[in-house]
Amino acid sequence: MNISRIFIYSLVLAIITGSALLFVKLYSAYESPYDNEDFSQQQNIKSFEFLGCSGSWSGESLTPQVWRIGSKNKTTFLLKHPEMCGLTIGKNPRAKIDGTTINFNYDLYNDNNSMSPCECEYWVMFELKSEPVKVEKILFNWKESQMMSGLSEYKQIE
Repeated sequence: MNISRIFIYSLVLAIITGSALLFVKLYSAYESPYDNEDFSQQQNIKSFEFLGCSGSWSGESLTPQVWRIGSKNKTTFLLKHPEMCGLTIGKNPRAKIDGTTINFNYDLYNDNNSMSPCECEYWVMFELKSEPVKVEKILFNWKESQMMSGLSEYKQIE
């Protein structure tokens, strides 16, 4: 092998190694928006069910709506919210309780690569392990939600 060929191989190897190291550095510096969230937000979830899309958004405004449904053994929060049409998977539920405010979040994904720019109506159910007796405000993805059916006062249904 001559010197120029060794030089070219060394240069190519250096470029590949440098690119790999740069990728690792950039990837390790990347923080997901949820990296800094308190893990207890996920631990407070007893159950979560993504009910899916029921069609075009039917609300007059784009404000999410929430119902608090109580029974003898559990309390469930049923949320209806607008989001871009075509999302088919809901996962990674989170709930943060701050005094008399509950903030619900979860991630929506698409498994078929078809999306629409219109707003659709999505439904989810959260059951918490613990909750405040009095709820004054519910947020969904940090946006204030409309509380439906006497949500603030907990009334157990037999």
